[in-house]
Amino acid sequence: MLINDRTMAKREFTPNSTVTVDGTEIKTFKKELSSANIIEVEVGTTGHMGGDTGHGGRTYFRLSNVADTDMRMRYRDCGEELRARDLGGIELTFGGDCELDTFCEALRIGYEVLSQHAFGLEDTEEEPVDGIDWEQRRYEIARNIFPYCAETTRAILMAGHALGDEFSGMSAQEAMARQAVTFADTLITELKRGR
Repeated sequence: MLINDRTMAKREFTPNSTVTVDGTEIKTFKKELSSANIIEVEVGTTGHMGGDTGHGGRTYFRLSNVADTDMRMRYRDCGEELRARDLGGIELTFGGDCELDTFCEALRIGYEVLSQHAFGLEDTEEEPVDGIDWEQRRYEIARNIFPYCAETTRAILMAGHALGDEFSGMSAQEAMARQAVTFADTLITELKRGR
């Protein structure tokens, strides 16, 4: 299944590691992500603890270069830049409830901006969300909607109309398949939103 904006529904992540920050143990989720490079991500939080950093709430986020990652970190005040080969990883910790909330929002915005340009990664270990195999459901919906897409496409072409710019350079069959998959993706997004 591709990991991208269509499949990033809220999922349960079972902690598989721990870190200690300021004497507080945090259960974390740790995973390696592989492509032409390998990055390990580890993230966890105590959740809200009732106020500012003095109440004990801690949030932890780490990215590590496992192999061949062009990762850099720059200190804003002095402009010094370090490359991944010079560091084991980048680790951020936050203390307090509102810091958890604002960091989550910052990550959400970052995800939304960057995912518009990312292709996504194959995730062979991903468990079905809510017990539903969404990739299988996507296939079934696309298969069921395909005859209607084919009929509509034929009708448009028979009437002498063009299919539209998003289908330029495609055969009629490719356009029909693209429409069926697009409808399936849209329907799945709505189904997940309602869960």
